[in-house]
Amino acid sequence: MKKFLTIFLILLVIFISVGCSSGSKREKVANDFISAYYKQYEYRDKLIELRKNEISNTKVEEYINIIFGELLTENAKNRLISNRIIPKWDIIYSNVNNATVSNMGFTIAKNEIEGTLSYSATIIYELLNGEKVEGEISGLIMIIDDKGTYKVENFKIIQ
Repeated sequence: MKKFLTIFLILLVIFISVGCSSGSKREKVANDFISAYYKQYEYRDKLIELRKNEISNTKVEEYINIIFGELLTENAKNRLISNRIIPKWDIIYSNVNNATVSNMGFTIAKNEIEGTLSYSATIIYELLNGEKVEGEISGLIMIIDDKGTYKVENFKIIQ
């Protein structure tokens, strides 16, 4: 009986840790994506160069790959390219030099598709004159298992 109880407890700990880790993995991908989204301010020169030339889907995809790497599903990437959601063109005309995400918090979104997280965060904007300004954001981000790797399938930023 003691041996059975020991094995049962070990299996219970394994199942609990696997269940908890998928939530934290989703949150890490969400955090990485949102941080990368706001890091676009640091790529102002790339945006200006991209805007000077003919804006092809290939060039937009290259830009998205630089910013987000492997964080997006192919479906999400194709949607961003075809709808021109990214690049965030207003960065070119902004007086923000860079933006840092802090105080990121996540909860499981209610009444949404499975894998969707609700988030809130503080964004610290550093202006071109060196001044720092804080802003609050929130939104939804859907993270799915894409062939064994968690990736962003959809997102919505509310400011």
